[in-house]
Amino acid sequence: MKLLRGGVTIEREVRPIGKDLAALRQRFTGTGERFIVTHDASMVARVEVLRGRLLFGAGIEAPRRFVLSVPPRSTVRIGFEDAVAESDGRGRMGAFCDGPPQLRADGEFTGTAVLHALDPDRDVEAAVALARRALHAHLSSLAPVRAAARAAGLAPDTLTRAFERAYGVTPKRYVTKARLFDAAISIFLGAPIAAAALASGFNDLSRFYAQFRQLLTATPGEYARASGVPGCAEK
Repeated sequence: MKLLRGGVTIEREVRPIGKDLAALRQRFTGTGERFIVTHDASMVARVEVLRGRLLFGAGIEAPRRFVLSVPPRSTVRIGFEDAVAESDGRGRMGAFCDGPPQLRADGEFTGTAVLHALDPDRDVEAAVALARRALHAHLSSLAPVRAAARAAGLAPDTLTRAFERAYGVTPKRYVTKARLFDAAISIFLGAPIAAAALASGFNDLSRFYAQFRQLLTATPGEYARASGVPGCAEK
């Protein structure tokens, strides 16, 4: 499966490992940014930078080989500068480990030394960080951004501007990416597409299909077929 996201070409191969773990091999080429947003799912990946640079958060340059772990309810911002990078990852529903996202020393998927903690809320205004957490609490509601703004005591427009400054993505896009991350992992693991959509907070299947294709540049059915799980279908 080959995708183009924000100036970065992604070549992706996925397969299930047992009933609750997906193996995900990816190759990234280009210049641009990617935002990982998790909700109930999580991921861990061994990464090798073959060319160029990968930057995390506020200018943390990744070493040539490292392990990236992203627990549930987290976000990681990755900058690619004329980069070619390959990753061998695992995704699952639930957590691989506790704590914030981390860059770890090259080695096993878990248990290696922490090089950098990538706390997404570090240096973020308290009300905005509270709103980010509230988005996850209201992810299945019809208006999660409004609910998060109320929880943080901010007007929705004020929250949108402050949130984008802090995290590099609007709260509306953040919600969509979190829902789609969970849905994609569920589909990779063999869940029926409609069930994965509903469990991830999408109440409108036509909107789910449209947003899935817009952000992931592939249909849910293509993701299902890429997983190789028997019985995956479009409906």
